[in-house]
Amino acid sequence: MMRVRLLFLLFMIFCWVAPVQARLTFGVVPKATHFFPSLEEAQVLADYLSRRLGEEVEVREFQEVTDLHEWLNRYRTVDMAAFTVSYVRQQQAGEFEVLATVVPLSAASGQSTELVVARQGVRRGLRNRLELALTAMGGDPEGRQLLAASGISHLVGAKVSPPATVIADYPPAEAPPLAEEPAVPSRSLPPIETSLPAPATLVTPVTAPLVAAPSLVHAPVPEPEALRESVAAESSEEALAAPTGTEDLSRAEDVVIAEGESVGETVIDAPETPAPVATSQKPAAVSSTGPGLQDLSGPAPVNLEADELSYDREASLYTARGGVRLTKGGVTLDADQMLFNDLTGDADATGNVYLTDPSGSLRAEQADYNMETGVGRIRSGKVFIKEHNFHLAGEELKRIGEQDYQLERGFFTTCDGDIPSWKFGARHIDVTLGKYARASNVLFYLHDWPVFYLPYIVFPAKTERESGMLMPRFGYSDKRGAELSLAYYQVIARNQDATISVDYLSDFGIGQGVEYRYIFGADNEGTLRGYYVNNIRDEYLRDKLKDEPDLADTLDEDDRYAMEWTHLGTLPGDWTLSADVEYVSNRDYFDEFGTVAEEYTKDQSESVVYLSRDWKNNIIAAEFDYTQELEFDDDTTLQRLPEVRFDALRRRLGQSPFFFGLASAYTYFWREEEVVTGDWETSKIKGQRLNVRPYLSAFFSPFPWLEVVPELGYRERLYETSSSGPGSEDAGIYDFSLRMGTSFSRVFHGGLGNYRKIRHSIDPEVVYSHVPNESQDHLPYFDSLDRIGVANRVTYSLTNRFTARLEPQPGVVEYLEFLNVRLSQSYDVRQSRHDRQDVNDVDPLGDVRAELLWSPTRNTFVDLDARYDFHSRSLDGFNARTGLRDQGGNSLSVDYRYSRAETEYATQGSEYVSGTASLALLAPFYLGYQHRYDIQDQVSLEKVFDLEYRSQCWSLFLTLRDRIDERQYVLVFALSGIGNVLRMGGNLGSTQVDEE
Repeated sequence: MMRVRLLFLLFMIFCWVAPVQARLTFGVVPKATHFFPSLEEAQVLADYLSRRLGEEVEVREFQEVTDLHEWLNRYRTVDMAAFTVSYVRQQQAGEFEVLATVVPLSAASGQSTELVVARQGVRRGLRNRLELALTAMGGDPEGRQLLAASGISHLVGAKVSPPATVIADYPPAEAPPLAEEPAVPSRSLPPIETSLPAPATLVTPVTAPLVAAPSLVHAPVPEPEALRESVAAESSEEALAAPTGTEDLSRAEDVVIAEGESVGETVIDAPETPAPVATSQKPAAVSSTGPGLQDLSGPAPVNLEADELSYDREASLYTARGGVRLTKGGVTLDADQMLFNDLTGDADATGNVYLTDPSGSLRAEQADYNMETGVGRIRSGKVFIKEHNFHLAGEELKRIGEQDYQLERGFFTTCDGDIPSWKFGARHIDVTLGKYARASNVLFYLHDWPVFYLPYIVFPAKTERESGMLMPRFGYSDKRGAELSLAYYQVIARNQDATISVDYLSDFGIGQGVEYRYIFGADNEGTLRGYYVNNIRDEYLRDKLKDEPDLADTLDEDDRYAMEWTHLGTLPGDWTLSADVEYVSNRDYFDEFGTVAEEYTKDQSESVVYLSRDWKNNIIAAEFDYTQELEFDDDTTLQRLPEVRFDALRRRLGQSPFFFGLASAYTYFWREEEVVTGDWETSKIKGQRLNVRPYLSAFFSPFPWLEVVPELGYRERLYETSSSGPGSEDAGIYDFSLRMGTSFSRVFHGGLGNYRKIRHSIDPEVVYSHVPNESQDHLPYFDSLDRIGVANRVTYSLTNRFTARLEPQPGVVEYLEFLNVRLSQSYDVRQSRHDRQDVNDVDPLGDVRAELLWSPTRNTFVDLDARYDFHSRSLDGFNARTGLRDQGGNSLSVDYRYSRAETEYATQGSEYVSGTASLALLAPFYLGYQHRYDIQDQVSLEKVFDLEYRSQCWSLFLTLRDRIDERQYVLVFALSGIGNVLRMGGNLGSTQVDEE
């Protein structure tokens, strides 16, 4: 028997390494695209590509786009095709490899709605040569002639950024959810919000209404994408720098800020010695570009307009009265009266002073301003900085640098209006745009009411990354008591930064955290986080209970800590590395610091490091998988350290209808401790396993309407266990399957509503699977692969698909599969041979399974899945999901799950329902509700109610959470441009009696 197995393995390996005749197949649907739409035109292209590539290219015609898609990616017998962008965007990511963008002659500027794609698995070298051949057609006389005959200008390679119109044809990115703040920085594992939070976003003032902020804000820490842009900018700054002597017109003036009206007056040359204009009637406005003005600050002209204008040549001083307007470049200064020195650029404006530039605006009663340097001083004025939505006002305001301001007896806010919703008032304020604002003797106001006093405050006034202390955070929670969080942000390099935090929790302990983020190259980024809490609370209580040892022993004296590492990137040699590593001290960490059900109900923490590489049709991957039990200490938890897989995707054997593939995996199973019982299936041991499964499949189409796909595989398992196990073992077992199917379809014209056409396809399918009954009790047991179940089963199904053709706008075609209904059942041939009178025998007829997915629009769906047992005349299982949403932020979803006890699919019954709802119709009030309910036990698992009041420059969040063992509330107050400044929470009472 062993010889037979070895001979079979050698034969399969020989088939795998045997040379395969390469041939490319180009799939075409007549008139579906502009890219060689007919069979004759496609054949001409195939002949051209054959000469360019040195490989045969054949053409295959299909009647429907969906058929071509199926043969391209499901059966892999078609290598390349052309689809519309709207069709490609409906598919899952990675469904195709884009080769080129088709640019028609009617849109030579770059507009396109078609893509040339290749199937997944095409040899990398061939794919690159094919892309090069297609994109080079526009530069080759023969290729250019072929393109022009099909109405095509040229093709743009996938490695070149596609035209903007192509990108715009894809759906825009969805707006962030309501409970997500666009300007929230990260903390180093803040225990107040969550155990291991995801990377946060920048802190930036927003002009749109502020959205919800689930985590506390401290500083403008940019996202990894911002880091990447910063790295890219470093290499291009020199190339983009403006030439010497040329004004950089892309940079806005340094004056503070809001939109000013454009000035387009005609420039009139002034006389050699301008004379004052004096008249009883209001004269026409006089505009002047005096001799000295032309040399002021480079090539931009300076225009001065007024009702009365005079010039003192000796003092180089203009005097203007009535409707005065001074402009230079994008800066406009209006006033009732003005003195302007054309040599120094100094302007002394009085009365209704209004200064605007592309960045913002300034209003004051009096202002001294230099048009050349931008430095100046105003009295009783207000400044608006558009980019940050900052409002500054004070008795005296100085602009002492490009981004530096000083205010005396002034205030700062990001709110609009004469009476802002909130503001910081101070005796002295220093503001550096792009960095920080510092103030002393500060009062915080709600409207005009002072609320609290701070002797000194530093808050962010920037979007750029810069090292420094972050915004302090205050709060209260029932579990942790009063909270004070301090953090320091450090820019290490353009591609690296770190945040160090210290948190004081009065009823719990001192928390210390660190977060390190990095981006290396164009495709390596990651985050490393760590958090440690010194549990001084239990130490304090233990000291108080030293005279009561029984109570003192019940306290948990362990400190809490957590570590997390996430990474995604590449290594030399086209290797891909990803990591999602998480380790916590114990379950108490999530129980005390978790804020969502996925955290505080965790019973396991899993860490995975994945390394892979693929070339041609082969894939090799190594995975390190470590599982940490949180529910209880279990040193027998099974770990895979590592599992190495090698897969050879199915490939065609010459010109035959046969395909060969290989799946293999080596796994090292490790446990800290072993447990040996009398049965290997219940023993917990260490060991190694090599699993190899070569398989041979074929594709036949004896009739145009019938597809037959057989597959024969052989699985060999080799074991080597520790001394506690059975030692060296091996077992081989073959498997066979046969799939037969067909498809009938018809297109109905006229459609329904927005559906222009509807295609109805009926797909019957029969699958036979067979696995022999081989004894495997002598093998060690690590997972289900060590006990492969017997199979001699026929599964038959009938699928109805309804696909609509939509034309949302002229020239744009989209396809939507709005209804999919599938019925299936299995028949166990092995069980049918048993004595039907034996009550212990299983009915050979399996459950009837009915699946329905209805999506009348892209924003609504109904998903049903039911299994009915005719033998017991009852439902074995039923799942139902439905949801809808709109573009305004309103949504509703319901999920119901039922499983009958003691079935083929479950050993314990369950029935529960969950639902979520978001309501934005009551803006500026936004509501959210979540509920999970166990119907079988008649108990509510969790209810969460969210209420947000969203103002233009601040938000107030209230969250009520009702769990099985406690009720909590959380109140958060956030300021636009500042972030969350106050968070309070606590218990509303326990649903269980405390055991104290």
